[in-house]
Amino acid sequence: MKPYYEKLKRMGVEKKLRDFSSELIKYRNGFDHAWTMNHEAYEDIMEKGDIFFRKLKTVHQLLVENRVLL
Repeated sequence: MKPYYEKLKRMGVEKKLRDFSSELIKYRNGFDHAWTMNHEAYEDIMEKGDIFFRKLKTVHQLLVENRVLL
């Protein structure tokens, strides 16, 4: 796994994922636990979903360009 991780790090994929993963986890946990830790769902779910999707598309493109995903 370490060589694969190092490759992702060199490609910039690891940093891109790390930059938004903690925020994505908050939304994922909200859905998974039906927002029981908060009194209500976040109001910007649609906007954040679009942002997360665009960032993941960028990661996917890097993986394809570097032949990590074929």
